[in-house]
Amino acid sequence: MSTVMLLILFLLFNHKSTATMTDKKENKNESSITAVMVFLDRAIVTRTISKRFTKGEHILLFDNLPEAVDQNSIQANGEGNAVLKDVKFKREFYAATTDEEKRKLNAKVISLQDSLVDANDLISNANKEQKMVEELIEKIMTRISTVSNNEKVQPDADPDKWIKMVSYYRTKLDELNKQIRSTEREIRLLNDEINLVQTKINSLGGTQEKSKNIVEVLIDVREESEVSVNLSYMVHGPSWYPVYDLRVFTDTKKMNITYQAMIRQNTTEDWDNVKIKLSTARANLSGQQPSLSQWYLSLYDYTQDRESDDRVKRKAEMSQMYNAAPSKSAELGEDKKDALRAEDIAINEATIEPGATSAVFVVSGKNTINSDNQQHKVTIMMNEFDAVFRYSTVPKLIPYAYLKAKVINTTDYPLLSGSTNVFLDNNFVSTSQLDLVSTGQEFWTFLGVDDGIEVKYKTIKQYQKDEGVITKKNKYIYDYIIEITSNKKSEEEIVVWDQIPMSNSADIKVTLTEPDIEADKEHVKMDDYNYIEWFYKIKPKEKIKIPFKFTVESPKNKTISGL
Repeated sequence: MSTVMLLILFLLFNHKSTATMTDKKENKNESSITAVMVFLDRAIVTRTISKRFTKGEHILLFDNLPEAVDQNSIQANGEGNAVLKDVKFKREFYAATTDEEKRKLNAKVISLQDSLVDANDLISNANKEQKMVEELIEKIMTRISTVSNNEKVQPDADPDKWIKMVSYYRTKLDELNKQIRSTEREIRLLNDEINLVQTKINSLGGTQEKSKNIVEVLIDVREESEVSVNLSYMVHGPSWYPVYDLRVFTDTKKMNITYQAMIRQNTTEDWDNVKIKLSTARANLSGQQPSLSQWYLSLYDYTQDRESDDRVKRKAEMSQMYNAAPSKSAELGEDKKDALRAEDIAINEATIEPGATSAVFVVSGKNTINSDNQQHKVTIMMNEFDAVFRYSTVPKLIPYAYLKAKVINTTDYPLLSGSTNVFLDNNFVSTSQLDLVSTGQEFWTFLGVDDGIEVKYKTIKQYQKDEGVITKKNKYIYDYIIEITSNKKSEEEIVVWDQIPMSNSADIKVTLTEPDIEADKEHVKMDDYNYIEWFYKIKPKEKIKIPFKFTVESPKNKTISGL
């Protein structure tokens, strides 16, 4: 073969090898967070790289992922004329020098120490000035005493002038005392800050080895075009919880509910101007019901306690050997961490709709949730509901009537358990707690005390008497009357609560004398726990009198506990 032919073949081979090596291009971290799904105790974050790619293979780097990322949750998909070939997670270690950071921190320490010297000088000067003022006051007081005892008062020795001077210097002393106390507080804060900065300097040490989480996504672009690649991963730590503003309007009998979410995250990456979704799913719980295992009873064999020391020793040695040897299941578990899901790039993300077990709230617009572990508020829903009002009172405990409102959740939004701020006719009245309210479910909310309904609880008589000819018994009589007066301009519903004691002994007999529940089922009822409920529709200026009487009987020689 001629020398020229060999040269041509060498050049062709070298060109082909170079082209093969350069076809797989590495794209540095150009991703941005585009969407976040927040659960009650974690979040799924989606990062996107969207750009025009040339034909061939490209490695996309998603760099500096959070430390708390769940490796098994990492998934990739996208849109464009390309094929997703591989997804790899790796932790990269690197040496991080801290000389520049230490220099800045040392400079800050020097600046703080200078401020500390200035503060100490200020206290020293104030102490000197304070001492001088005290000496002047002492001289003035001595002079006043001398002048007052001298019958011939000099023109420049007027006691009133001296007293004014004393008053002035005492005021000056007060100012100096306040200045000293304020500066001492400042010194304490400076010392705390110096200690904090010094701790940071000590923690830096010298050159440190750090690590970062990286995901490499390999795509094969079939022809030059725009391609978007999404990488989603779950990160532990972020959370959200609901809060509510309930605004009730008595004239229109409406309740306006503002459903809000408080989001908090400290993942080391800011969610800047992204689409936020909130899920009610409890991702920390298994989706499968646990199963019962068989429950056995056996007699304890005391001969087991006589097990020889040699046998115990052999068991301990075997246990140590077992724990020291790596198991196959552990090795498979490690391998599974790297078996990340690689999907075809043409698969689109599914749309999440309210489901049977959870719901997803799509927050309107885009929001910024910084990684500062601070609460960030977003609005989930605002809606107006028809409300039914009713008053409720427990006169035995407190002689006030509480207004409450009943609302039916007619929206598709489940109202999770959370705290509420309650406003009545645009006036803040109280804070409360809302229990879980499903779609279509009704709930009651207390709106505070209304003085327009007067409540009185009067004791008519309360006494004890002996009964029985052969078998002596103690009989206790309790006689009350409950008065409800309405000063409202409209008819109102009111529920009154009371109770009679429950007997835990056959020797104790409790009898409700009034009201007669069988004769007045329209207004009164009693449950199995002896709670009595009266229901009335009270007219304007109407007064309702409710007699309430019960007796307790017990043997003469027995003492009742709890009465």
